[in-house]
Amino acid sequence: MSPFRNPNLLTLALGHFIVDFFSGALPIVVAVHTTPLHLTQSQVGLIALAYSISTALAQPLFGVIADGRFATRLVLIGVLWQVVLMGIAGLATSYPMLLGLVTLGGLGSAAFHPPGAGSVPRLSTPEQRGGAMSVFLFGGNFGYSIGPLIAGIVLNHYGASGTLILLAGAAVLYPILALRLLGLRSKEPISSEPSGESQKLIPRTSLAERRAMIPPIILLGLIIILRGWAMTSITTYLPQQFLAR
Repeated sequence: MSPFRNPNLLTLALGHFIVDFFSGALPIVVAVHTTPLHLTQSQVGLIALAYSISTALAQPLFGVIADGRFATRLVLIGVLWQVVLMGIAGLATSYPMLLGLVTLGGLGSAAFHPPGAGSVPRLSTPEQRGGAMSVFLFGGNFGYSIGPLIAGIVLNHYGASGTLILLAGAAVLYPILALRLLGLRSKEPISSEPSGESQKLIPRTSLAERRAMIPPIILLGLIIILRGWAMTSITTYLPQQFLAR
């Protein structure tokens, strides 16, 4: 079955869409709160930093948990947690409350991504994993890109409390996600590990080869950090500039 017609994979991509939709909507939510809560630009930056840190630092822990028997549950918990916390963030009445809700909301994204990405190989054959991963990533990227647009339209009409409308929209999709993914628990995953003789044919890298990989990996990590720094800065502060006009 083509990964673009795989209902289980498309459902997983829907979960990725929902999670990253609220991540993309965050700068708009913060921008709408800026004047009522008298937020300084430093506080706005701290909110973005807190969300990024809670999302990034918790992922290894959730990744370890996802290696057990909790992958499907973590996916569903992550989506629900993200939607609820980010949804009620629009009701924050103070800066500490907004900061706390956003920071906790980031844990939902952290809980979703490791088991979500890790489930992609289970839902595809080895020959289709590239296409399957592209479907999963498309769901998240599309959600992240359209989140600011939809949030901007809704919050422009209803104010910060319009996040409850976004929450309600996600709540309509959540049962579809839950029913489909819970049905996967009883199915055998497609094995992604080489077995028998094929394992013996895999050459082992030497210590010198592994050491030679370290500088390129560090360089790649720095590039990713700089990319994330630039993207987060633009998405966080650009809405502030438009709001100030």
